[in-house]
Amino acid sequence: PTPETEFVLKKFGLTAPQVVEDVAGKDLYLVDYSDLAQAPKGMDSATVLGIVDHHKLGDVTTSSPLEAWIWPVGCTGTVLKNMYDFYGVELPKAIAGGLLCAILSDTVMFKSPTCTEADKKAVEALAKVAGVEDVMALGMEMFTVKSAVDGASMSDLYPAKYFLANNTDKLNVQIFTANEFNYDTPSWVNEHTFVITCSLGGSTPETVEANKTAKKHNCPVVSLTNKAGSALTVDADYVIVHGFHANFAAKCEKPGYAIALAVEILQQTEGYDHYEDMITGLTNVFELCENAAQHCKKLAKKFAEDFKDDKMIYFMASGASEKMAYSHAAFLFTEMQWIDAAAYNTGEYFHGPFEVSTEGKPYVFFMSDGATRPMDARALTFLERMGAKVALIDSKDYGLADAVPASVVTYFNPLLHLAVMREYGNQ
Repeated sequence: PTPETEFVLKKFGLTAPQVVEDVAGKDLYLVDYSDLAQAPKGMDSATVLGIVDHHKLGDVTTSSPLEAWIWPVGCTGTVLKNMYDFYGVELPKAIAGGLLCAILSDTVMFKSPTCTEADKKAVEALAKVAGVEDVMALGMEMFTVKSAVDGASMSDLYPAKYFLANNTDKLNVQIFTANEFNYDTPSWVNEHTFVITCSLGGSTPETVEANKTAKKHNCPVVSLTNKAGSALTVDADYVIVHGFHANFAAKCEKPGYAIALAVEILQQTEGYDHYEDMITGLTNVFELCENAAQHCKKLAKKFAEDFKDDKMIYFMASGASEKMAYSHAAFLFTEMQWIDAAAYNTGEYFHGPFEVSTEGKPYVFFMSDGATRPMDARALTFLERMGAKVALIDSKDYGLADAVPASVVTYFNPLLHLAVMREYGNQ
């Protein structure tokens, strides 16, 4: 189960359902889908008795009439709740809790454009049965857990890649999504290629496969994961287990440990003049990130209030933080909150996007301390002059330079931006 599913099962005392991989010869109800591509094996000899769904009707066909509950609502849980009512079946407390959580998740706590009044009424009724007094607080608990999704964006490795590529004289440093590496493996990959992979829960199929791809080419593999003994560790030569759930500092460990690994690779292959400064930064940055996330709560609440009605939000960053802007736009906002978002590098902003910056347009701006700050400052000045609505997360405001030596401060911005943006996302 996903972390979110595990949370719901535990909270309401539910047992995970059996995983059925072959339905040949069985009588079925299809729940939450009606496309054959999503169905298990054996559908050609199964009997579909009914469909319960909130998506468009798929390509499933039947040889006899069936029961069909397909409603234009935000969640199949809403349909199921109404089925209980229609048939006069008493709804158990635990099931009510599970359906309640399903609706909150699918509708992103009523923010999804597919959410309807029927979903809201179902939640209200289910909450009474499940004994949940504050459904939005429950939703926030789920969102926090859901933020710990399995897998990892390449943004988690990008700060390490940025550091290593900027400082090496000898190494060819590249970064790929896992499936890019699997499907279009570079011709130069061989036993001299050092491969680093990461997956939070260690079970992301394409990342596990990337380890296998690397081993086929005799590459040494290091894997970063939060779960020791996971599938990702099977083909890894070395495993680095990082934290995540404990606090904001732990959420920064994955990219932080990747940076530490990059620092050691550079030091041991060709030496690095600022090695001790990087060690100092790595020693201090996690506590700084925790403090920053704790101290930004008022600003985070103001951000949530100011931006809550925006349908599209733009992220801007530079340098080592560029992919942090990308990942928060793509995943924390677009995927998890159904708010469309896009990310720009401040260095490219004046090559086109600046032309459509208008008054009130919403931006989240990751401002770096260090080498690329002049790029950020120019873009920020223009946005302010145009009257754009800007949520500024500036590393200088959180004292990054007090914790990290100036010679290497530019490489630590993404960890601080990650910690603060996590709290902004929570709000």
